[in-house]
Amino acid sequence: MVLSLPYLLRILEGLEAALVLLLIGMFAMRTWRENRARVVLRTRAWLLERLPPLFDGESELRCEGRQVFVGGALVMELPPPRGTVGDAVQETIVDHLVFVTGELRDRLVRVLEESDYVSTAMLRLKSRSVESRVKTCMLLGAMHSAIAVPALIEVFRDDPDPFVRIGAAEALGAIGSEVAIAPMLAALRNPTRWQQVRVAEVLSRMGMTAVPALTAAVEDPDIRIAALALEILADIGWMSDFAPAERALRHESPEVRARAAEALGRGGAMDRVAALFAAAGDAAWFVRVRVMKALHSLGPPPADFATPAQSQRYFEVLEAGLHDDVWWVRSHAAEALADAGEEGRAVLSRALVEEPGAPARKAAVAALQRLVLLSASRTAARVPAGRA
Repeated sequence: MVLSLPYLLRILEGLEAALVLLLIGMFAMRTWRENRARVVLRTRAWLLERLPPLFDGESELRCEGRQVFVGGALVMELPPPRGTVGDAVQETIVDHLVFVTGELRDRLVRVLEESDYVSTAMLRLKSRSVESRVKTCMLLGAMHSAIAVPALIEVFRDDPDPFVRIGAAEALGAIGSEVAIAPMLAALRNPTRWQQVRVAEVLSRMGMTAVPALTAAVEDPDIRIAALALEILADIGWMSDFAPAERALRHESPEVRARAAEALGRGGAMDRVAALFAAAGDAAWFVRVRVMKALHSLGPPPADFATPAQSQRYFEVLEAGLHDDVWWVRSHAAEALADAGEEGRAVLSRALVEEPGAPARKAAVAALQRLVLLSASRTAARVPAGRA
């Protein structure tokens, strides 16, 4: 097919017009972005000049709509919580919330709440866009407002998209709401592996706020909940009550027993060491491993805390672990003994005189070699560079 010259000219004219429109659109977009950036900078500068009085904790803060009063004087009137200016105000205050805590944070959160910035953001939780809902969850979490908790719980329970649900969980964790812990634990009764890991991370980051509910969940009849609660408590490193974890050492599920031992060790439950001694003979080898690790974490019972019989029992249990049939148990028992002072190393010395191929002897040699290497590396780290 041969194109005529007039036809080619019309094509070129059309391409030229399209190019012109494209350039106009690009120029308009760049101009819009530059103008928006200038508006944002001016708004942030205006707000930063007016924020310092809010940080005066001794002056009363009062909000009437978008008007903010400190000590009875009008400090500023915020713009409506929408559009470029409203977004700039919102971003600036949220940026400050990252660096303040306690009463100062509460004052900024109150300004966001009473000037309708929080409630306006909550409306976007109903957006059809998954990306918009996820970003709104992140924003509400950064605002740290308890007003948003019921809406975020509803999103966590009912939103059809898993990314939005996890975003809501992370927002609830950032706010630190105790009422959100129960729905998150309930969601773990039938989770996907990804959801389980993410929600467990959120509960772990909540720290001490989540400890009472997690401690109670240790005795949940659902084995998955009990095991996960113990795992998260072990990660936090504390429990409000060690008794449920001690009872969990006798649970029918070996997975729960193993996590209970780890949680007691990482939680510093020295007063429950007798229960760990009893669990050292568990039929499941991975439970025995966790018990050895727990005893390693706790260390020998202090003289002012335990009786001589309990201290002796500590080393007897580790020595029995040193002669366990499972390599992992022997290895962790040997490491615990190596770090348990002269008495622990004396136990390892007795194992060194056993037959050359004896499993306990191999574990003792490996633990003592590790101890020597660690001591040498610490010594080298303390030597000044000029003397090396």
